[in-house]
Amino acid sequence: MTLTRKTFLRSLLAGVVTPASTLIELSSATAVAANVPRPAIGVYTGYGLSPATAETSVKNFEKIIGRTVDFISDYGSDRDWVDARTSPAHSIRTWREVTVGSPRKLLWNQPLTVAGTPLAAVASGKYDAIFRENATALRINGFYDAVVRLGWDMNASWVSWAAKADTAKDYIAAFRRVATIFREVSPSFRICWSPARDEQVITPEKVYPGDDAVDFIGLSVVIKAIPSDVAAEEFFQKTVIGHGVEPKEGMQAYSLAWLAEFSKSHSKGMIIPDYGIGIDTTSGPLTPKQIDAQQTFVRLMSEWIVANQVALHCWRDTPETDWNPVNTRISLASPIAGQTPSNPADEKPNLAIAFRNAWRVK
Repeated sequence: MTLTRKTFLRSLLAGVVTPASTLIELSSATAVAANVPRPAIGVYTGYGLSPATAETSVKNFEKIIGRTVDFISDYGSDRDWVDARTSPAHSIRTWREVTVGSPRKLLWNQPLTVAGTPLAAVASGKYDAIFRENATALRINGFYDAVVRLGWDMNASWVSWAAKADTAKDYIAAFRRVATIFREVSPSFRICWSPARDEQVITPEKVYPGDDAVDFIGLSVVIKAIPSDVAAEEFFQKTVIGHGVEPKEGMQAYSLAWLAEFSKSHSKGMIIPDYGIGIDTTSGPLTPKQIDAQQTFVRLMSEWIVANQVALHCWRDTPETDWNPVNTRISLASPIAGQTPSNPADEKPNLAIAFRNAWRVK
């Protein structure tokens, strides 16, 4: 099943009152030809714990761009199989209450297994019922056309479904089985395969599940901090963009350039399902150079997203937590929120304004 970017945007934005061609007016720094489709914007603000909290967090972020986001992102649980069933059900119901009556859609990050369960067990069909429950919960709560980011970061070591040389076949088999289950529940689900940046434990190509199982290819771009001794533009070019399919000395592997080439070679649209940049203040206040580097990252990301016709990008608007060591929350900065945030780490006015300048509606 192959969807072109044009088809994706048409289905992605179905029901949105504002025409797709005028959804987002970019700043002059990122302006491109008028015939280039504008990407959909999404945000991850944390687990959908309660409708009131969830809606407030999303609306805080929406103040930046001056309009409703196209997508809300949330994650299923991989703690155990009980939580893998109950946690998504609660979260999905919460987001249903938040999105009802609005054009917001859902990017659902679906774990491929839980801690302690090998991928081979999932591939065998032992847990089909739970995946079907998750898919059904999405459909009956109105997210029948969700983008499902299945078994992401599989080439890394930090996920329960991490693939290694001896389990690559199990990952592929599990991915294909679960993708089939989701499509049986709703043919309108779009499946996203999304490795982590850099080679990590195994090269992404070795765990690609096949064109028929994938609709979109994604890549997370979450940067802890730009090194203070490197120019932001140089860091972005060498580390964030990196080299394409063919290695190039001094350039990082499996970053944005690889995403663009690999997606094109498989005729798939691109998604940036999770991105952001943190501010490390452990050594004291940021220098003017570091502040400028943060803004440069946002500007260059927006330019790359538009120039490469990325279909959807989701900012990680979350504080530092036990599982997330990077504070990427920008929505509570006082110029945006209108008041000083309770957590000083959320006061990132320059970064928030840079994002606003890149993506707001004029």
